[in-house]
Amino acid sequence: MPLRIRAEETKRRIEVVAGTEVLLLRDRILPLLRLDDFLGVWPSYHDQQTGREELDRRSQLADRRSPHCSAKGEPELDGVAPRPGPPVARRSDGRRTSLSSTLEIAVITTGRFQYGLVVQAFHNTEEIVVKPLGHHLKESREYAGATILGDGAVALILDAAGLAAKAELTNVAAAQRAKDQEEKSEDNESQDNSHSLLLFRNAPEEHCAVPLSAVRRVERIKPEQVEMAGGRRSMKYRDQSLPLVTLADTAHVEPISGARDLAVIVSNIYGREVGLLGAMPVDVADATSDIDSTTHRQSGIAGSSIIGGRTTLIADLAELVDAVYPEWSQANLASSPAAAAGGKATILVAEDSDFFRSQLKRFIESDGYNVLDAADGELAWGLLQQNLEKVQLLVTDVEMPNLTGLELTRRIRSDSRVSRLPIIAVTSLASDEDLAEGKSAGVDDYQIKLDRDNLMNRVHSLLAAPPRNNSTAVLTAEN
Repeated sequence: MPLRIRAEETKRRIEVVAGTEVLLLRDRILPLLRLDDFLGVWPSYHDQQTGREELDRRSQLADRRSPHCSAKGEPELDGVAPRPGPPVARRSDGRRTSLSSTLEIAVITTGRFQYGLVVQAFHNTEEIVVKPLGHHLKESREYAGATILGDGAVALILDAAGLAAKAELTNVAAAQRAKDQEEKSEDNESQDNSHSLLLFRNAPEEHCAVPLSAVRRVERIKPEQVEMAGGRRSMKYRDQSLPLVTLADTAHVEPISGARDLAVIVSNIYGREVGLLGAMPVDVADATSDIDSTTHRQSGIAGSSIIGGRTTLIADLAELVDAVYPEWSQANLASSPAAAAGGKATILVAEDSDFFRSQLKRFIESDGYNVLDAADGELAWGLLQQNLEKVQLLVTDVEMPNLTGLELTRRIRSDSRVSRLPIIAVTSLASDEDLAEGKSAGVDDYQIKLDRDNLMNRVHSLLAAPPRNNSTAVLTAEN
């Protein structure tokens, strides 16, 4: 994810932890690496006062450059020693435009670890074919392969995990985990109630979003790439037709018009790829306000939330697909394990948010299961006691009033009547500590909220698996 830090924000958002520069991003600490250091080049900037290009010898990204130079022509820093060592090469491209310019950072996720890679500039996104490195570069930890660009130029592909390993970022990661653990008791509930959303526009004044967990990728296209055939939209993509839906197909919103660039938000519904059309630009935001599931609720719109001071409609991709392609849901229901078993299993859902509870219930019912739902852990425990012979699996939120999901899990594991009940915990955020605590409590699996396909795949597999061994617990996570 590209990120731009304005000059006036660098002092506030960039600090040093355990000897490593870090970025403060949405209450988290991300270690920073400089691509210049790995490439062996010394960054330069364009001094607007002298008109010359000067070497950037700042030791820290948040340091301010001085417009004065020493007799040797090297920048003098404000009380900070220059970065050691002579420059290996001088860079003439990607000039900085002022003495205190913005920073361009690529936020990279590798496994369960995130860090920021500081670059000179972002150019474009491209689909590429990865080619293996030559024998003389195969031992390099910084590169994963190479590719040939559209203009014929050869470009090396960075290895995100290799860069992090070579920089030995484990100390910073440990500091982040310690910080998270220290604050866990204070903000667990707010984290669990937060949700990452992909923002886009429908009409110019209609702000919309979809849960980021449901997004597989985003494609930028021109309006003329959208085709109509048989009353349905599609586009050519990877030598196939990608079905397209819009909010206007079923909801009372304005149709998309006048946009020079469209965003195709690709998701996977009922095991098939489908694209939701919206207008560029797109953005990502973490929303902490409650989702209103009543005021703007209609077919194709699951609810609304206030994001950035604006009412934002939350699109329901599965419901849009159900309206435009009803045969998909019928085929999914006919082929589901519930239908194959000849009887409906009953699944208990414990979730305090009305919005998330209704979404989870609809996901599970669409695959042919019966659902009992409760607004907190105590109510779920009561329902379980009343339906000991019926309930075959529990899907529970982690943070709930009266009785949390993990407390409910411990209570179930200590009761011999239901101790082998499969349990899936759904959450918006699952750190390593969350996973460890869930495993200790007896949770079988963690899933991200509103990731329908992964959730239902785990439901199917847990219901089909032999009863759990009470001495062990299998724990996985999808991010």
